[in-house]
Amino acid sequence: MNILTIRAEQMEVLRRTMRERFQQRMVRHLRQRFAEQTKELDDQALARLVEERMQEAGEFGIRGERDLQRYLEYAVEVGSDFPEAPGLKPVRRILADTTLTGTAKMNRIDQHMTFARRPS
Repeated sequence: MNILTIRAEQMEVLRRTMRERFQQRMVRHLRQRFAEQTKELDDQALARLVEERMQEAGEFGIRGERDLQRYLEYAVEVGSDFPEAPGLKPVRRILADTTLTGTAKMNRIDQHMTFARRPS
């Protein structure tokens, strides 16, 4: 019986490749979904924004692709001051809550942002 062995170096290359592909998909997605907000950014600048915001999200424990996508969407939609924008104190509190998973954080942020957008 042959057993496939993947070395740590190979796993790192695979992880890096998967991350790069996800970043490329996010650049295309953000460009398409948020054309107005991204029109001033060339692809390289948008890719840098995606990379920086993915790193930022990771510091909050947000790592799953779907959760990262939602975080990136808010970062582009709200702007460069997300999550520090005025009025986003509840979002900052959610992100700082170490008892929540990345998915739970994004679910709560979705709820907050949906409620916050409702007309009074």
